[in-house]
Amino acid sequence: MFSLKSFLLGSIFFLFIPQLFAQEFTVTGTIYSEDGHVLEEAYVYLSEHKWAVTDETGFFQISSVPPGRYTITVSRLGYQKQNLDIIISSNEDDLLQIYLEELIYNNKAVVVTASRTAQELEDVPAPIDVISESEIQKSGASTLKDILLEQTGIALSPNEDNSIQMQGFESDYTLIMIDGQPLIGRTRGALDLSRINVSNVHQVEVVKGPSSALWGSDALAGVINIITRDATDPFSINAYSEYGSRNRYDLGVSTSFMKNKSSGTFGFASNGSDGFDLSEEEFGKNQNPFDAVSLNAKLKYEFSSYTSLTVSGRYFRNQFNGEAITTVADEIISIEESGWQDDSNLQVRFETSPISRLSSSVVAYSTRYEDLSDTFFEDPEEEDIRTNNRQGLDRLELQNDYSWNNKHLTTFGAGATQEFVRAERFQGERTQTGSFLFVQHQYNSNEKLYLIAGARLDNHSAYESYLSPKLAARYRINDYFTVRASFGQGFKAPDFRTLYLDFDNAGSGYRIYGTKNILSEIERFNQQSLVAVELVNDISALGSLEPEYSTSYNIGTTFLLPDEVFRFSVNAFRNNAKNLIDAREVVELVDGSTIFGYLNINEARTQGIEVESTMTLFKQLTASIGYQFLDAVELASEERTLIRNSRVVTEDVEFEVPLPKRPRHSGNIKLFYREPVFDTEFSLRGIIRGEYFFNDTNADGNAEKNVDEFVEAHTIWNLTIGKRFGTNFRVQIGSENLFNYTDSEFLRFQPGRTIFTRINFDL
Repeated sequence: MFSLKSFLLGSIFFLFIPQLFAQEFTVTGTIYSEDGHVLEEAYVYLSEHKWAVTDETGFFQISSVPPGRYTITVSRLGYQKQNLDIIISSNEDDLLQIYLEELIYNNKAVVVTASRTAQELEDVPAPIDVISESEIQKSGASTLKDILLEQTGIALSPNEDNSIQMQGFESDYTLIMIDGQPLIGRTRGALDLSRINVSNVHQVEVVKGPSSALWGSDALAGVINIITRDATDPFSINAYSEYGSRNRYDLGVSTSFMKNKSSGTFGFASNGSDGFDLSEEEFGKNQNPFDAVSLNAKLKYEFSSYTSLTVSGRYFRNQFNGEAITTVADEIISIEESGWQDDSNLQVRFETSPISRLSSSVVAYSTRYEDLSDTFFEDPEEEDIRTNNRQGLDRLELQNDYSWNNKHLTTFGAGATQEFVRAERFQGERTQTGSFLFVQHQYNSNEKLYLIAGARLDNHSAYESYLSPKLAARYRINDYFTVRASFGQGFKAPDFRTLYLDFDNAGSGYRIYGTKNILSEIERFNQQSLVAVELVNDISALGSLEPEYSTSYNIGTTFLLPDEVFRFSVNAFRNNAKNLIDAREVVELVDGSTIFGYLNINEARTQGIEVESTMTLFKQLTASIGYQFLDAVELASEERTLIRNSRVVTEDVEFEVPLPKRPRHSGNIKLFYREPVFDTEFSLRGIIRGEYFFNDTNADGNAEKNVDEFVEAHTIWNLTIGKRFGTNFRVQIGSENLFNYTDSEFLRFQPGRTIFTRINFDL
């Protein structure tokens, strides 16, 4: 029998229990790195609805937490994720101090091109390669072309000076950017990569496969983004000088500073050579003498931990001269050429975080390109020719990144562009305008599964709106195996050349007109009764063009041992390209000459597999090998007469035509060795190309080896030996094309052996 006292005590106890469980607490703490520095923007995750982001002091606070046992998860870009079991039961708030270990990768690469946000390379679901500043230095490369050609899946476009192919597409289907902004100034679709000096480059990011969902037009084959160097020390200075065969020289100086809230980098570089000639039997040189200079600067001011302003700019000028040959009225004559190229850009970037979990950036970008060429004829009766081409692009862009919680990140933005070209071949100045919207969502459910989905809508004054979607996933099977898969569409808009070109070369028997003016030109010839026959069924179709586009699929896997002592990756890809624009004969005139116009008529398929492996054989030696198998064909059709069921019929027959100038088998070998006794670095790199079809020399529709239509299999080896003296000086000697492989007929822009010496000074 309970006493009154027991009853009262029991009542108080049962009344207190609900109050105890209704009690809520606040979890607070600070996140540090291993060396004791506070970490801002670290995510602290307690449950689906209980999480926080650290401020500039590394502090976080999670309120209204019921008592109990929890696993708190802390993550930040560049650091190992930390899981910590805690018990919340005290009437006092829990104050935590959590230390994160830095992620250790040999390259420690953080990339931005694949998703427009910073990601660890190992987390990116799309196929991407990173060329680090260290790799560039070891190779002794001075231009972007030199270092790109040593990468798996990238080839030089034969007979196109310093332009590249990627995943079987020509160079005009790859978007080239510096710090996320496009370069302009293509010649016949090719961008001269020798314009880009790598002396101030931090890393180069190569995203393979259509990337228009993020970057818009010209990203049909992929994106190459050159990330320039930021200041990392209170003060530094670097100077270098290189001299080599054929009076090749390359020299420059760069400096950087960091003081209080300001930082900046400045650089100057100059390079040139006497050019080279592969055949004494041919008039003129394969590359004429040139001298180039480039300037770059970047200034940044941080108003606070969350707001900054960056202004950067670049200027490049190249002057050239030399002798060449050309065709006038079906006669080959000698000429002398001289001229220059100017390339400049200015970027202003404002970054801020107006509210918690939201970061925003506004970028204003302006770039100009101009070239001028004078052609002098030996024949005094021929009138000298001057051609001038000026291009410009202005762009304004807004990007927002919103972190919903530890698992979700949404990126969205918009922008507008204005382009112009001024040249005689375009009949004065032509302009285009455009606008775009893009959105992307990243979902990281746990350490295993990571998803990205996004799309971009482009509106343009020259064509209808175009939507580019993408979907990518990465799944980490265990600590060693990762699987990646992606789907996307890329597009290439009709350019000024295909829209407005007005090129009359009647002396050689042809004329080429762009889409915007070809119908009026044909009508003019019709009124003069000069049209003999129309070579296309629907002449009116010449008056409009649609964007070229490609649907891409990539799937691959990576095997990675701890500390990257061994890494193996394989990626299979397929691109189905449609609406490819090509110049075709559309009208034959009564004098036998031809009018060319541009049509959406082609389809193509490129598919293949890339394999890369890197091994650290022992501390001093690293070896890597890469291989690409490529199947690239045009899907064509033509009307043929066939016999069906004993009857003669006419049908459209589809067939495949191998795309020329694309090696079916290609690869690379790289060996880096540090000799420990004298602390000397050796770098040997081989560029391997299998035999491939170049062009149909006799125009019989077949690829024939006995009439010199194939480039033979070959390997080009580059060697660099470097040694550091003290902490400030480094000396390199090396040889490009060590065994002097040349081909004057097919590889006209591949020089012979080049010996060089390079001296670097760092402070």
